[in-house]
Amino acid sequence: MNRTLQDRFVNAMRAAGINTIEAPNAPALDYIEKHARLFAKPPKYEGDGHRPLDNFDLDRTFSTRHVRAVTKNPTFSFEGETYLIGGKVHKADSIGPKISVEIRPDGTMAVIGQSGSLNVRPA
Repeated sequence: MNRTLQDRFVNAMRAAGINTIEAPNAPALDYIEKHARLFAKPPKYEGDGHRPLDNFDLDRTFSTRHVRAVTKNPTFSFEGETYLIGGKVHKADSIGPKISVEIRPDGTMAVIGQSGSLNVRPA
């Protein structure tokens, strides 16, 4: 849609004889209104289409994820450091052969296995 609008706007500027950077500023608003009248559609559903954020983990959504393999020890390496999966005794099948290291927006690290969040410490 945006590419189509841009292409049509460039062609309309050429047709109007606009050839400087400053010249299209005023006609741009008129062109966008005209374009919206021609191609706009009413919304399928009225009202707010946003979903509620109840029980929604935004930190996890916006984290960067890195998949790592788990050794038999059970350890994994991340950014030059080896980490030991600890806390409660984890069986290999509850951890899984791979884990997900998530770096949260605040810089903290979370480690997620098959059974959920895992406690880790440097080995």
